[in-house]
Amino acid sequence: EFGERCCQVRPDPLFDQDGRNDPVVANGVVEKPWIKRFGETITISCNRGYAAVPGWGLTEPECIPRDDCHWAEPTDDSNGWNVECRHARGRYETGAVCKSILRNVSFSYSSTPSAPCEDGDEECEFPEEVAIFLQTDDPAVQIYWRYEEVDTPELDMPVRAPTGRTVSSIANNAQLWEGNPIRIISSKSGCNVVTQFRTINAVAVKEGRPNSIVSVTPLIKVTATNGRMPGNMSTCAGTFPRPEVDALGRALRPAQMFQGCKAYRFYAFVPVALADTQADAMALSELTFWYKGRVVEGGVASTAGVCPAAESPRYLTDRDPYSKMLTLTNCWVMMDFDRAVAVDSFEVATSNDCTSRDPVRWMILASPDAVRWTLIDDQTTTSFPMPLVRNTFAPIQPLVSLFPQPRDGTFKN
Repeated sequence: EFGERCCQVRPDPLFDQDGRNDPVVANGVVEKPWIKRFGETITISCNRGYAAVPGWGLTEPECIPRDDCHWAEPTDDSNGWNVECRHARGRYETGAVCKSILRNVSFSYSSTPSAPCEDGDEECEFPEEVAIFLQTDDPAVQIYWRYEEVDTPELDMPVRAPTGRTVSSIANNAQLWEGNPIRIISSKSGCNVVTQFRTINAVAVKEGRPNSIVSVTPLIKVTATNGRMPGNMSTCAGTFPRPEVDALGRALRPAQMFQGCKAYRFYAFVPVALADTQADAMALSELTFWYKGRVVEGGVASTAGVCPAAESPRYLTDRDPYSKMLTLTNCWVMMDFDRAVAVDSFEVATSNDCTSRDPVRWMILASPDAVRWTLIDDQTTTSFPMPLVRNTFAPIQPLVSLFPQPRDGTFKN
């Protein structure tokens, strides 16, 4: 097909000592069927500007322009042609060479409101729904994709390795991308919501070319919240505590205030968003502070919000996940320990209420006098994964602003 003889084949002296079976080369294709006898010592070489590829059968190695080649270390490949290109027919003088692999699949995301998501991110959060688009710069290719299965890593490859000139075989659980966006939507059932967690694998496939490297999205998290408190809740009558900020508007941390003090009398839990934008109340069973693996006792919880008498803030500190605080207003909770206490971590517990009423974004502030506040935990930019199971403690969370050295799950001075 190249209009000239571009390949020369030297026979294996173990099989053809006198050269009588020297195969014919025409238009870059070796035609004699004796090539089936190729062993590990036969050598195929190409003229300058060309490189050898195995082709699809036992009798048709060929030469292609070298600028369409991918170079790789040789590896065993008893089934045919793959990216590393060592074939059972023999060892190629130019090393392991094959046609260039396809360009990787890339992803783009669309949501309202829009949310940033880059390939290097560990996770990306979207409000309520996200549309995901796949694309590649190579023309006339097919893209196959699937959701990654966390528990079955052997199924995570959307397609199997290419063999010969045929299109790569497609795993049964892969889907052909046909141009329509992949939509991931947070699910709701009554007053309960479920955050969707998904990761997508995708690969480009084209006949006669090695597959692209498998592309993987960040962990896609789709929630029913938009990062704001629900409009259904009444506005808090009190003034929210705010952390002091520097000249650029950045919240000051403990190392920048109060001479770096790590023990405070007052701690404030300031909710920023609930699990659902349509929630009408916030419910929380427990709010506990820890220090060096022990619960910090003596805190009295209060709020300026409206709470039923049997569901007041005092139930946040009883270590009973079957009691709860329910507030109908978007107010904060303040913990007064009546003395300066050090804390290095905290935990929350879900109530017996709807998942839509769980707080998922918040700030935790600390103060010696309940007037000036410093930020010790910032959960305002991503939603915390509250347990779906009710009356359940979430994992203890370290307060890295106060104690940056981890030890045994807690942080110490």
